[in-house]
Amino acid sequence: MTVLDVGCGQGTQVLRLASAGCRVTGVDPSEELLKLCSDRAASEGLDIELLRGRISDLDELFADRRQPSEYESVRSEKRKRWHHAGIFERPKLDPEPGFHFLRK
Repeated sequence: MTVLDVGCGQGTQVLRLASAGCRVTGVDPSEELLKLCSDRAASEGLDIELLRGRISDLDELFADRRQPSEYESVRSEKRKRWHHAGIFERPKLDPEPGFHFLRK
């Protein structure tokens, strides 16, 4: 499963998902928290992708990568902001089949 975690912070959930076999990309604006996540991933032998940015930066961050809408799951503490930002351009209560938000 491919998972995009927006606002991943120090990576608690990113690391948990990666250790369960998911291919995870974490996005966070804090360089310090991404460094903590990266260090923890390295010490645990986990392969994760970390990107520095905010939800408003996703178009730029993903210009040459898998698009956010191509992930099988998205995890975000502030998932309602995804709909308000129009990231997926789909109705708030009617996501496409196979797509879902993960909760804590």
